[in-house]
Amino acid sequence: MSNWETLGVQIQSLSRNEFVQKHPYPFVAVHSMVDAAPNAFKTVAMPSDASAVEEDIFPLVKRVGANTFSFITLGRSRNNDIVVNGGAVSKLHAVFQQTKDGFTIMDSGSSNGSTLNGAPLMPQKPTKLKDGDVIVFAAQVSTKFLEASSAYQALLDKQYK
Repeated sequence: MSNWETLGVQIQSLSRNEFVQKHPYPFVAVHSMVDAAPNAFKTVAMPSDASAVEEDIFPLVKRVGANTFSFITLGRSRNNDIVVNGGAVSKLHAVFQQTKDGFTIMDSGSSNGSTLNGAPLMPQKPTKLKDGDVIVFAAQVSTKFLEASSAYQALLDKQYK
């Protein structure tokens, strides 16, 4: 069961305020368009359909059983906190860090780069995130940074599509 489905069940019985109290952290909604290029390295076996789409939503919290870093990692390797499919996504592509002012994102020096709202992220340079920011990894995986209240709305919108 995807996080979209699990959280979708929760919002049926929670108000927006109750959801935010239960989940006092931001989320990353993932929409990956997987290009099944014949020479792309893939850690995870992908469907043979060249335009397979995968969607999910992830809380920006450390995942049990992931790595021991103090920050939240994203990449194609299974030991990341957020694991995304895509041959062009690096094993450790980017990191999210909570600061006193909110969350930042940093491209870890990935092979294929990242963009924030269309502008390239400089490797190893943390950049502050705000609600609704669109982050694209390796021109292949599109994500949206959502504060808990916005994640609640996104879950409602997805439910009633």
